[in-house]
Amino acid sequence: MIQYGDTMILFEDGKPKQFITVTQGQTYQNKYGAYHHYTFLVKPGQEILSKNGTGPIYLMTPNPHLITETVPHKTQILFMADISMIILKLCLKPGQHVIESGTGSGSLSCSLAAAVGHKGKLFSYEFNQERAINGKELFAKLKINQATCFWRDVYTNGFLKGDDDQNQGEFPLENSVDAIFLDLPQPWLALDHSKKMIKKGGRICCFSPCIEQVQKTAVDLKQQGWKNLETLECLKRHFERRVKQEQSLFDDVQKKVCTEQNKRITYSAGINQAYGHTGYLTFAQYI
Repeated sequence: MIQYGDTMILFEDGKPKQFITVTQGQTYQNKYGAYHHYTFLVKPGQEILSKNGTGPIYLMTPNPHLITETVPHKTQILFMADISMIILKLCLKPGQHVIESGTGSGSLSCSLAAAVGHKGKLFSYEFNQERAINGKELFAKLKINQATCFWRDVYTNGFLKGDDDQNQGEFPLENSVDAIFLDLPQPWLALDHSKKMIKKGGRICCFSPCIEQVQKTAVDLKQQGWKNLETLECLKRHFERRVKQEQSLFDDVQKKVCTEQNKRITYSAGINQAYGHTGYLTFAQYI
């Protein structure tokens, strides 16, 4: 059952719309009318009607996929095709420790935290102070206790605990991290710091929008002794189910009734539903 204080994902018109924290005495308003928060104290996914008895909405428990679909896009975010490949190629599993540099909107962060589980650790670093604060608030709101967000320039200060007073919390130790993800304009500038943190056999992934960034990163990775270099590009494309009516020469042209006997089901690429190029994923292993 949903309780006061829970942060849920609100579905409206069949689509995830926003995060909403169930608060006693509050009211949610949309085009269908008013919804008192006490009516939200139901099972997740149960239909909730407005005060007027119209416009069903639904509250769903946040999960990595829904979070990616709902989180405000303050920066370019990674979608499920890239996120799935990152988790697969980094070989993430519960209990591991992961470093992420470039928190952004927190879309990938939530998926990484889910992959390592409550016994793992996610150390997320963000150069922009506002986005770092938003990251901390997102983790707190969704009760992702295994994730910590730091405001820091990793090019200069790296990932270890330093003298900066603005960052509180547990920092990773040298040679203690199982995987590293870098979403930085110049990831090669953070490779020296990354090498200090990674365990033997650990993996790194660098996300770069431009092929020139990939080339420079790959050269530096090889020079520093990283092995098994691989660069991938993931593209996502939707296919829609469509029902068409088949007509014979004897059919009445005026009759356009689609029955079980004359319908044909086809699948074709959806219109305006393909995400284009997001970036390149460069993977390597420290052996």
